[in-house]
Amino acid sequence: MIIEEVEFLKQWLVTQLEMISEADPSVLAKYVIALLKKDESFNEETFVEQLEVFLDKETESFVKNLYEVIESKEYLPVPPKKKRVFTEVKEVKAKDEPKPERKISIDTKKKKVPTATLR
Repeated sequence: MIIEEVEFLKQWLVTQLEMISEADPSVLAKYVIALLKKDESFNEETFVEQLEVFLDKETESFVKNLYEVIESKEYLPVPPKKKRVFTEVKEVKAKDEPKPERKISIDTKKKKVPTATLR
């Protein structure tokens, strides 16, 4: 079992242990971590035997929860989600920039236009 960031696990342990044990949660958390580091083949049953003195009837559920939390890494803080930043894009034209050419089509076919003669 690989434990990443032992300090975060210790914080999680202290929070959990202060609710279910009369022992000093900080000292007991250090003891739990020492047991975890002691031997990787340390199984849940052995763990229960070691902690039963401190946790009494809460021991089995605590150990089961501990193994689940370590496996899922729930004790690690959740990194904040990256915020998406949207910016408005505006077209900026320089003062000296030439104006776009406008194309005008002219009908060059001659049409008869009535004319008036002035005298």
